[in-house]
Amino acid sequence: MAACATVYIQPWLGLVASFGAPAFESTRYLCLSRRVERPRGDTTRAGDKNVCGHTPLLQHLELESIANPEESSLRNFRDRPPPHPRHTKDRKWFGNTWPPSPPPPPPRPPIQTNRFGRLELLHNETGQMALLRLKHRLSTTANLLHVAKRATDGKRCGALLGVGHTRRREGDCTKQTTSCFLFKKNVRHPFRYGYQYTHFFYTMEPHPPFRLLATSNEFCLASAQDPSDCESVQFVSGISLDPAEPQWRQHAAPGADYQLEARTLLLSYGINDCEAKLASFGLERVWGMLQPVEPGGRPCVVD
Repeated sequence: MAACATVYIQPWLGLVASFGAPAFESTRYLCLSRRVERPRGDTTRAGDKNVCGHTPLLQHLELESIANPEESSLRNFRDRPPPHPRHTKDRKWFGNTWPPSPPPPPPRPPIQTNRFGRLELLHNETGQMALLRLKHRLSTTANLLHVAKRATDGKRCGALLGVGHTRRREGDCTKQTTSCFLFKKNVRHPFRYGYQYTHFFYTMEPHPPFRLLATSNEFCLASAQDPSDCESVQFVSGISLDPAEPQWRQHAAPGADYQLEARTLLLSYGINDCEAKLASFGLERVWGMLQPVEPGGRPCVVD
């Protein structure tokens, strides 16, 4: 079971939350259905079509799953109190008054420590960010990632790395206030919704108050059909260190500083709301793109 770094999210500039640190474990499945019988002597865990997908029947499948999911916020539907009569179709009167309110729900289980999936708000500075007057809306569409490098003095310098986007053009469906007919004929706009997306990297302090440290110039991801051009609709939704690197696997033990050894950054993104792609960046290239927001500042914080 390998432990990973804490997963931070920023749904909006100035708003930072954490899901905790996930730990993964590998599970082996045997793809079965009602039409086939399990081979004699095979005690592998059975996997249905929801697990195996298009994997052929009677084939073994190895899947990674989260070993420490948070369950304190999950409640069984059977634990819910019975509905109040005023919320049912058959209203029952008790004289001229409604029956008393239903009993309170049972207490939730205690919060589990070292679990992944429980959202915890760490910092909220959206009030100050709302005072900014920007021509184009900036969206932070991917998770925040812990990264680190060696500073010029040899000390460790860390930050939270994120990627955001903006769009320069709006289609007819986003401009008008009335309903939009998706199959309208003779549309003059090349896209019905927003398009001409550009992205940017940014870094923040890895601890409260999570101040903005550096940003990059805008960029776009090259098109597979024309490397000199970019798709008008592209949307980065995930950012991660490359787990295939030997440095990453060597330093993946709990408490190890594998961010300092990573060399490659992976970006998952969508194209035209139809295709899913994966792009890779050298971390040295990303560090070189970042420009401190304050004169004489750094894109990271020295530990």
